[in-house]
Amino acid sequence: MKTFKFFTVGIVLVVLMLSGAVFAQAQSNQSIGFLPDSSFYFLKIWKESIQTFFTFGNINKAEQYLHLAEIRFAEYQKMMGKGKTEIAEKTLEKYEKQLNRAIDKTKEAKAEGKDARDVRKEIDKAISGNKEVLQRNLEKAPEQAKKGLERAIESSEKAEEKIKEEEEEIKEEETEEEEEVKTDDNQDEEEIETESGAISPFGVMAAFDLLTLSKITASDKSAWVGSHLQNLGAKWSRAAGEYVFWGNMEPEIGKGYDWSKSDEVLKRVYENSENDFNMIVIVGPQRGKGSNPDIPSGQEEYFKNFVKALVERYDGDGVGDYDSDIKVKYWQADNEPFPRHWELSGGTKEGYIKFVELFSAAIKESDQNAKIILGTFSLDERSGGLESFSQIVSALKNKNLFDYADTHFWKSDNEYKISIASANDILDVNGYSDVKWMALEFGTWAEMGRKGTEKEQAIYLIKGFIYNIANGFAMINWNNLVEWNNYGGNPNSIYNYMGLIADGYNNDSIPAGTSRLSYYTYKKMTETLEGSDWDNIQIIQESDGVYIYKFQKGSKKIWVAWNDNSAEKQITISGISSIQVKITEAVPKYDSGKDVTDYLTAFNTETKSVQGGKIIITLKDKPVFAEE
Repeated sequence: MKTFKFFTVGIVLVVLMLSGAVFAQAQSNQSIGFLPDSSFYFLKIWKESIQTFFTFGNINKAEQYLHLAEIRFAEYQKMMGKGKTEIAEKTLEKYEKQLNRAIDKTKEAKAEGKDARDVRKEIDKAISGNKEVLQRNLEKAPEQAKKGLERAIESSEKAEEKIKEEEEEIKEEETEEEEEVKTDDNQDEEEIETESGAISPFGVMAAFDLLTLSKITASDKSAWVGSHLQNLGAKWSRAAGEYVFWGNMEPEIGKGYDWSKSDEVLKRVYENSENDFNMIVIVGPQRGKGSNPDIPSGQEEYFKNFVKALVERYDGDGVGDYDSDIKVKYWQADNEPFPRHWELSGGTKEGYIKFVELFSAAIKESDQNAKIILGTFSLDERSGGLESFSQIVSALKNKNLFDYADTHFWKSDNEYKISIASANDILDVNGYSDVKWMALEFGTWAEMGRKGTEKEQAIYLIKGFIYNIANGFAMINWNNLVEWNNYGGNPNSIYNYMGLIADGYNNDSIPAGTSRLSYYTYKKMTETLEGSDWDNIQIIQESDGVYIYKFQKGSKKIWVAWNDNSAEKQITISGISSIQVKITEAVPKYDSGKDVTDYLTAFNTETKSVQGGKIIITLKDKPVFAEE
């Protein structure tokens, strides 16, 4: 064993020395080593990973990521010179990712009180120079390469904007330092609450679940998913095949863990996601499929040790991490335990309570910044779900064991409102008034026999997101990116018809991989509202079948309105500061997503002049955005 350890250390040292040599060579001779089309390219990436692992401090990390970005960009140019546009495009995506990591590290350095201005200047200089190269390449690029180049140029412009914003923030802090120093403890707590509540509310359920992608023909399905999530503006997902069962990860108690499945799943998810993406991981204490989920007496410490090791492996804190890309901060205490699944497997409510206590304690010991989501509960009184919720929360009274509660909701037509009033009363009386709600599965169907058109699905999506976000939900996951097929062995399951993208099964009228109208509505929603002050959404009207909400996005006001009546309704929006308002229907002007050929012209829009700070809108069947 000692020989093996010395051998391993020796290899690492040799690789580090080689990495240093490669680094110096790249600096002095502009040599970039093996190229992406080389069968030895993986060795170069391995060296870079080790070098990055042994680079400490956020400023040094920023410099390292910038260096890697420059290498990726040089590789991209080499691949373009060889005419290998597909490899070049993938390399360009890696360049963008490394560049964003460099920027993020400068922000973290700034948060530590360190001066990262020199690094930011170098990043800005690199972006500017590389953008000019990209623009020149765009002029002479083959058609198939233009889309990737245009996206890269847009990404470069966004990165420049991020650097500019950061510099402006520093200037403001230097001139207003005394005003921004917070000494009141209560005020600090309020700021933390606002920050924790200001998560993006836009998620997509099971986006990376390969079971939903069987008819998708992309060579890299995870990359395909990642590009769609980026295009949609979705910041969250859950359930990618990584549902973590204790028994699968620790087959024999006390004899080590098998992380192979969760490693593989989470790596492909985070490799193909933006830096601000969040994956919610579900953890169950079951020792085998269908086994009793109650943790047996005497095994409590083994379970806690397993959870601590799990969190440490994926928390992205730089200590004991499996992969630096992976940063899991949201953990859920089983999926849909009540009113039936837990007890149908032989478990008890007392067993679930014990599980939550152990689960929460173990997570917080490993990562104090992690967030815990209580297992999903139906809030339907008829099913007994609300009663189970009350019993569990009462037993956890005043113990501060979870940060979010979750419920799932799938209906149709105008049944998009999730009622949480009674559940909130239960939380309040048991010391959980600060707990926020998530709907980690939410949706409706399209083309389910004669039930539900694409247009109806898209209308339900926008109404469901806006109403529930305005009424207490911090985040909503739409079911799904791509439809499941034959879910649970049931060809008529509603989940076979819920995707934003068709899967080509179940007599779909559009081919697999085709976006439905709901896809474009989701994109329009996030594009219009992302960046709003989520803690201060104003409910203007929720009566007489008319719904109006006001969002504040920086200095800009945005209203979302719709009409649940069959007849048209006129509404007046007041308090407008601009001289004109752009009105956009939230659903494309077509009957099916297959007819959308240009997203930019897919929605009916009009501009209205403002009179006395007011406009009048006639609400028809589609919700509308009104933007200053």
